[in-house]
Amino acid sequence: MDFVNTHFTPEAFYSFYSQSLKKITLTGKAFNKVFPRNLLYIESLEYLELNNNHIINFPYQFKTLNSLKTLKLNNNNIEGELIADVLNMENLEYLDLTNNNMEGMLYIPSSLTTLITTKNKFDSIEVRSNNELEYFEADNNNFNEDIVNQLISLTNIKIL
Repeated sequence: MDFVNTHFTPEAFYSFYSQSLKKITLTGKAFNKVFPRNLLYIESLEYLELNNNHIINFPYQFKTLNSLKTLKLNNNNIEGELIADVLNMENLEYLDLTNNNMEGMLYIPSSLTTLITTKNKFDSIEVRSNNELEYFEADNNNFNEDIVNQLISLTNIKIL
């Protein structure tokens, strides 16, 4: 289900609620700053794209979506640090945080195979020993000199 440049109120979104939904794309100011809470109840959801929606906080609530594999949050206004709660997104394989205002430590869930964090302010990463990361794009961040040592521990990396 794709909706581009369509504004939704949370109430309107209930009409699209279905336990069989696998993919939702809500881009281009589909909602303002706060995502529709009923997304949290679509247990079958595997792909969620919320680009260009002025989201200001990382949606840690999505950790309840056990089927979620792809989360695209690029070109929002997500601020602050990425806290360790992101590690609870145990089935997430693809995460795109391009062009936000996130900073501090970048925690990498062990299930991720693709991580894109270009144009943020992250300064370091935490890599778990059982990490599956194969693709990591992180241009235009504030990484410190320890980044090289941290990147060496990405044993499955194919594209950096």
